[in-house]
Amino acid sequence: MIFSRKTKEGFDLILKNKNYYDEQSQTQFSPGIYELYLGNELLQSETMDFQTHLYRFGEMEEYLKEVGFPTITAYPSFQKEIAVDDQCEMFLFECGV
Repeated sequence: MIFSRKTKEGFDLILKNKNYYDEQSQTQFSPGIYELYLGNELLQSETMDFQTHLYRFGEMEEYLKEVGFPTITAYPSFQKEIAVDDQCEMFLFECGV
C-alpha cells in the first residue's frame, strides 16, 4: 500500500508498506518505509517495522491476572456489556485491585 500527503511546506511524504499476518505467532507485521520528496528529489527516507501481537479471546485476562489484577472484566465496546466471545473488533478491559 502507498499513502501520500503533501505537507504545509510543500513536501510530499510517502509511506510504502505491506502488512501480513502470521497465524502461528498471532502477529501482524507491518514493515514499511517513509520517504520525503521535494518534487522528484528524495530528501530523506526512514524504515520502520511495526509488529502487533493479536490476542485471542481470554488470553489477555491471564496476563492481567499474572501481573496482579484480581478483578478483570472484558467488554466488546464502550457500552460495557460483558464480552462473551471474540465476535467484535476490540476489547476494553476494566481491572480492579
